[in-house]
Amino acid sequence: MFLYQVARVCTSCLEILKRVPEYWTFPVFDVTLDPTPFLDVFKWSPGYFISVCIFHPEFSSLNEGRVELPRNIIAPQRKSAEQDCVSQITDALMPHVWRCLAINYRLLYSSNLPQ
Repeated sequence: MFLYQVARVCTSCLEILKRVPEYWTFPVFDVTLDPTPFLDVFKWSPGYFISVCIFHPEFSSLNEGRVELPRNIIAPQRKSAEQDCVSQITDALMPHVWRCLAINYRLLYSSNLPQ
């Protein structure tokens, strides 16, 4: 996660970090953030095996019973936003699946898992 925080600071930081493929062997995507700047992350580590994590930050808290999700009109919008993000990331990942040691999805909605 640290690399993503640094890379989001400015495009210069991202360009510098992209030059080191070892930094990108464990890409982590937060589905509440726009994945667009990092959809090419799988191309930044050619020749390396990768482990991928795609998560919603409320997932672990929800499973531990600490978060109660609002059951109102926002839920369908949240589900749709999560689905769109997961779809974008999964589409970018597909050509690189053969390099994956693990692909970890930790989402709020199981229906958003790729099929």
